Amino acid sequence: MPWPRNKIDTFTTVKVHEAVMKKTFLLVDDDLVAHFVNKRLLEVSGLAEHIFTANNGLEAINYISHTFESKQVVPDIIFLDVNMPVMNGFKFIEALRKLSHIPYEKIKIVVLSSSSHDRDKEMALQLGVTDYLSKPLSAQGINNLFYAEQIGSV
Repeated sequence: MPWPRNKIDTFTTVKVHEAVMKKTFLLVDDDLVAHFVNKRLLEVSGLAEHIFTANNGLEAINYISHTFESKQVVPDIIFLDVNMPVMNGFKFIEALRKLSHIPYEKIKIVVLSSSSHDRDKEMALQLGVTDYLSKPLSAQGINNLFYAEQIGSV
């Protein structure tokens, strides 16, 4: 007798989480509620070793530069908002690429934005982001991202 579909989906989700090494996340967003919700989702998922936050792209650049130079934990995955004051998400990606001492190619950047403009998605892809997700972050979005990583497409 075949397994019911929901049992297979549950098993797949659990197996993916057990097989994935815990990651260090950096949440870059000017919305403090988004920080709280996203941090909580990542904590509950069991996928986070460390979770750090920045309120804009400039704070994030300064954080990454400092942590790399002081040999602290550099983020594996950055959840990045596009529209922020001081330095937006696109300017952040450009600035990060210019930091020659940062292993940019080892950091996965996932744009997490309320913007549904095609031009924003196209710009994100041109800048080499790993994925573009719509706000709010969801358990399904996290599962999809880590399942893709597990099978080698992220």
